[in-house]
Amino acid sequence: MIASRLVSAAVLAAAMTGSAVAADLPDIVFEEPVPLPEPSRFDWSGFYFGGHAGVMAGSVDPALPGKPIYENAFVGGAHVGVSAMLTPMFVIGLEGDIDMSNYDQTRDYGGNPVNGRIDWTGSARGRVGAAFGQFWIADNIQAYATAGVAFARIRAQTPGYTDAANHTGYTVGGGVEAAITKNVSARVEYLFTEYSNELYALGPSVGTVEMDARTNVVRGGISYYF
Repeated sequence: MIASRLVSAAVLAAAMTGSAVAADLPDIVFEEPVPLPEPSRFDWSGFYFGGHAGVMAGSVDPALPGKPIYENAFVGGAHVGVSAMLTPMFVIGLEGDIDMSNYDQTRDYGGNPVNGRIDWTGSARGRVGAAFGQFWIADNIQAYATAGVAFARIRAQTPGYTDAANHTGYTVGGGVEAAITKNVSARVEYLFTEYSNELYALGPSVGTVEMDARTNVVRGGISYYF
């Protein structure tokens, strides 16, 4: 009988002690998880300008049968444009550029040397791009395609005679542009351009020659976005 009362007292004491300890514990509150912030995205909208330089594989030839012969040269210039983000990923824009080059190529035409030089080239193009965030080594990258109208000032000469003409044509290409600060981006792009044929008067020994021209340009550049 005494043993039974002692057991009951011990159980009661343990229960009271447990209640007191539970009462002393702070209430546990489960909070909603805090969402991670969205990756920062470069704003491709707005006006921009910049500079670029690269290499050209070009052909300025009398209109002779056969494949064109290409000559390598350096090119460099400036560009300006405007773009807009229609969605967080879809970017459209317009861009114009002008380049100078040291292109200089001489071809044989009926036993006479005909030299062709590209003084400058330019283009006005549309751009369509897809922008990505948190991709590769840069936070923001845009891959784009571009196409438009192209212009070139070309000179042709033989000993004692020189003529020049403005050529128009089309240009197509594409590139990749990456934001490196909140206002500055770097790009690498390729452009293929084919110009219209134009006539050059190169003296009695050569006569009037039809010249054609095309270029392949790979260039890198830096742009500043406002």
